[in-house]
Amino acid sequence: MRWNLVPLLAAFLLLTGCHELWGGSSSTQSSATVTYSPAGAASVALTNLRASIPAVEAWYADHGTYAGLTLEGLRQEYDAGVKGVRLVRPLNRKTYCVESTVGEITYHKQGPGSDILLGRCGRKGNPVTPPPPLSHDSQSTLRTAVPAIEAWYADHGTYAGMTLNKLRTQYDYGISLDLKIVRATKKAYCAESTIAGETWSYVGPTRGLAAGPC
Repeated sequence: MRWNLVPLLAAFLLLTGCHELWGGSSSTQSSATVTYSPAGAASVALTNLRASIPAVEAWYADHGTYAGLTLEGLRQEYDAGVKGVRLVRPLNRKTYCVESTVGEITYHKQGPGSDILLGRCGRKGNPVTPPPPLSHDSQSTLRTAVPAIEAWYADHGTYAGMTLNKLRTQYDYGISLDLKIVRATKKAYCAESTIAGETWSYVGPTRGLAAGPC
């Protein structure tokens, strides 16, 4: 009688163990699935897209073309953290398209001179309007903008054509709206910022900060 219970007990333990394994697996899978609100999805998609652009442009700087560009190549040679994006043809000497989709939200950037647009590659979308960041002081505002300004020059070979909106949408949406691009020529520029009645300017690329307007 007792021996007859052994197979039943073993079967019960086995089934119990299997149930825990399946449950653990299901729990792991569900914890890895993240559901975003529309605003959260947009924020993550934009972050993924913007984070991939420096690696894409570094590829171009080294190869003189976007042809042959792959996500694997970007991760291996430039930035292992590139994620959540997809490269879309054409990828050639002059242009590329990269897009990021999170939930039902997709943003894309069609080439080096393009704004980030809502929607998939190949579709005309509305430019992204970044949220206005908090301002601190005019000097910090100017210093924060300099890396994006120099990134513009690296991509275009000139400061001409540079605007605050283009710097924010293409390079760093954290640049304050209190920044003003007063002039931008092929080899030089002047930006200024006025906060709390105090105005400072930055004459680049070499003269730097100075009290007062441009």
